[in-house]
Amino acid sequence: MKSGKDDLLVGDLLEESARTYSIAIGKNGFTMNVDRRLWRKVIRPKDLKEDGTLDPESHVVFWPYTPTTDDEFELIPESTLEKLCPASFQYLLRFKKDLLSRRDSGKTWSEHGRPWYSLARIGKPSDYLPPKLLSPGEFVQPRFNISNTDSLFRCARIIGVSSIRVKVNALQYYLQSTYAEKWFRTNLPPKGGGYRGMSVGDLARLPVPRFDHPLGIFVCLPRPRLSRQVDPCLDLGVRRVELTPPKKADAVGLEKQALAHGGTVETP
Repeated sequence: MKSGKDDLLVGDLLEESARTYSIAIGKNGFTMNVDRRLWRKVIRPKDLKEDGTLDPESHVVFWPYTPTTDDEFELIPESTLEKLCPASFQYLLRFKKDLLSRRDSGKTWSEHGRPWYSLARIGKPSDYLPPKLLSPGEFVQPRFNISNTDSLFRCARIIGVSSIRVKVNALQYYLQSTYAEKWFRTNLPPKGGGYRGMSVGDLARLPVPRFDHPLGIFVCLPRPRLSRQVDPCLDLGVRRVELTPPKKADAVGLEKQALAHGGTVETP
């Protein structure tokens, strides 16, 4: 998600009820009550905690879209917006000129012929469905946080893994394993301060073992910074096997232990 003008389209969440949000928005902190159908909670990079959990969402973004059956977002007509939430519509109408002057790919909204209240990037409904894994676009230590809500997240600044077809805890466990960390450090060159930048394309290149196999090398690589110790064997739906990680997570040693229990190990 990218609004193109956060100071006008993203507000601080003050209070919430079943139907409305109370928000403060703009440089002067203008407060108003808005309809939840037109505003969505948004996860920011600073909400991704070191222990793999998330801080509660404290911001909302104007979201004039409804999902379709084709996994697309459809822009709500201007006349409908005014009926659904007059407060939101009147507030944004004051800044119509500013919103039309937003730039994307070298052109303004007017030059693109875009509706003045549309957003720059919106993604697909399935991008935001839970569960999903979120990682900062820049990091010193790679981490992936589980989100169990349908909150939006900022593209580029947060890398999202959605439409997950395996147990999400097991995938999180692997992505925070020593093997994955070594791959990130080898393939993502450090920037200033030791930070590394990661794109969706970078993450797509990470080799991932078969998750339908009963045991994988990642089973034996616990990460203490996780909020709770995950049992990947249990999460993958297979028989629990106690394996003791050999020194330096030696793959041969792991295989010997797995074979002793009647299993096998697939290394990435």
